Amino acid sequence: MIASAPVCVKRCSFVFARLFLYNRKHIIRAGKTCRKGMAYADRGSDAWRQAGGRRAQTQAALPYAFDKHSGQYRRGNGKVPYIYHPLVMTCHALALQLEEDDLLASILLHDVCEDCFDENGVKIQPESLPVGRVARETVRLLTKPEVLYPGWEEKYYGDISGSRLAVIVKVLDRCNNISMMAAGFSREKMAEYIVETEKYVLPLLDIMKKRYGSTCYNAAFLIKYQMLSDLENLKRIL
Repeated sequence: MIASAPVCVKRCSFVFARLFLYNRKHIIRAGKTCRKGMAYADRGSDAWRQAGGRRAQTQAALPYAFDKHSGQYRRGNGKVPYIYHPLVMTCHALALQLEEDDLLASILLHDVCEDCFDENGVKIQPESLPVGRVARETVRLLTKPEVLYPGWEEKYYGDISGSRLAVIVKVLDRCNNISMMAAGFSREKMAEYIVETEKYVLPLLDIMKKRYGSTCYNAAFLIKYQMLSDLENLKRIL
């Protein structure tokens, strides 16, 4: 059963509350939070829970993602801050009762290694993220290769298909991107994206339904319903 509206609002408000706590004025404090979290990063999820509660990684990942995505915007003319993308994905996961700390932290950080750089202008690597091993590995699986070679999709999506958390993050990511792409993609890009989604992402939803229990089954059903509805609407305008 999906959580009631008041419960979903309460869960989602956690994410947005943390965002506003870590606005530009408090970004130095956020950095200290991230550095403190690194002490637990190599000790796994249990160490994080003991150190900072059931969402300790999520609380460290949020200001880190906010900092690294600062100045980045979603495609299109609306100048939507990029951080809204992982935030909406996180709220989507919470609304679907997908609440694990590893998962929420992975969602918040899923684009950092692909799109962000450190202070020396070097792409951020998974091992430098202020989270535990599981979330780091999930982000690594979700990060596309810098140079796209022939057949890269088969390996990329094949690797994702072997990780429950990576599967969940990827389908939430694609669901959000599809819902927004009419505002930022060319017709050619939308057509390519639809083909890729149908070939590689929709099968991940079937994996999610078959392998990972009733909560994931229910979530996959709802995500697939939204994605198919959006895809059909988009096909009509192409």
